Amino acid sequence: MSYPIYYNSCPDDLPDHLVEDCPVTEHGRVRSVAFIRSSYLDALLVDPTDSALWQTGILNKDIIIIPATSGAYDGGTPVEGPGYGNQETAIVGAKHVVNYKDPDYKINAEFYNAMKYMRQWHFAFVTETLTHIFESGIATVLPKAPVQDDMNSEVVWEVEVRVSQPDSPVPIDTPSGVFESFNYV
Repeated sequence: MSYPIYYNSCPDDLPDHLVEDCPVTEHGRVRSVAFIRSSYLDALLVDPTDSALWQTGILNKDIIIIPATSGAYDGGTPVEGPGYGNQETAIVGAKHVVNYKDPDYKINAEFYNAMKYMRQWHFAFVTETLTHIFESGIATVLPKAPVQDDMNSEVVWEVEVRVSQPDSPVPIDTPSGVFESFNYV
């Protein structure tokens, strides 16, 4: 009698955990965000630290930069599915949520009203010195602009971006000049 052979497709190699002698702390806040058109993502990922690739995407309207935001990223929440054998559950993915505020309220109503229906954009955000690109998940954009009963409050866009992607985005050095100054043509 022959038995079927099963091949384990799970990764066996675990990268080393590294420790820096003098660690550099990255400070928080979602300081800038970007929407990257799906059709341009592969071109950008050739070298996502190359400012010229970002500028080309911006000029071709394949990348939309929102340079001044405030917000937070939840770090991702694992999605569990049924386990098999001795494993009770298995990680089958992750849901990521980024919330940011855009102070450019009036001039962006049409943008956000349209963006909530789009299904062709990947999402990236910037912390102090690092950019985080969601490579495999398409962004779901949920904008709102609540008005408080406070005469001193500001009306701003409060945007929730949801991405389903198995892994956390790998931080890269923020490309020089991309999120500080740019021209939309």
